[in-house]
Amino acid sequence: MEVLPAIIEDAFPEMEKKLKLIAPLVDWVQVDVCDGEFVTRTTWTRVEDLASAPEDLHIDLHCMAHDPLAYVRRAVKIPQVKRITFHYEATAGHIMVIQAIKDAGRDAGIALNPGTAIGAAASLLPSLDAVLVMGVNPGWGGQALLPDTPARVTALKTMSRGVPVQVGVDGGIHLATGSAQACVDAGADYLVVGSDIFKSEDPAMTIRQLRGLTPQNPKP
Repeated sequence: MEVLPAIIEDAFPEMEKKLKLIAPLVDWVQVDVCDGEFVTRTTWTRVEDLASAPEDLHIDLHCMAHDPLAYVRRAVKIPQVKRITFHYEATAGHIMVIQAIKDAGRDAGIALNPGTAIGAAASLLPSLDAVLVMGVNPGWGGQALLPDTPARVTALKTMSRGVPVQVGVDGGIHLATGSAQACVDAGADYLVVGSDIFKSEDPAMTIRQLRGLTPQNPKP
């Protein structure tokens, strides 16, 4: 199971510490940006700072912002940013944003909020590399997984059969509650995990446990 630690911080020094902590443990990390408009929280947004991240770390920049294209234009200048994930609800110009990401040689992902129908992104699937199912309302870490999330993952996996798109889950992913296992059983290709990793006394062990999850009760 692919595991992406999720980093969301108000200032870059704290983010930089986490990037350096996690870099030896994973290939990919998700860095969250919140503009204070699309979601109520305002975080660090100076994506140019990511140029100082470890060179071999692959960053998925998760843009929780009303103007994702503005972040795309800046982020594609950073070699470590390999994928940019923006929210379906943030813009009507989905194809324009996807094309800008692809033209820069990066992978394109789209995130779906809990209130957005899974089918809303159906026509975009052939153009995407990843779809991120939000398991919580975006903007704040530490929330519990919304109960219908695994079913949404399964529906998306069914819808995307034959299309080479990865399905991830972000928010509410915890080992102790069983929500991580439920998302694996639902067919998720990767898990985005914040508090379970960064509040752990042994982040490396937590990542190993998450990676070791395999479907126990797979959905048809």
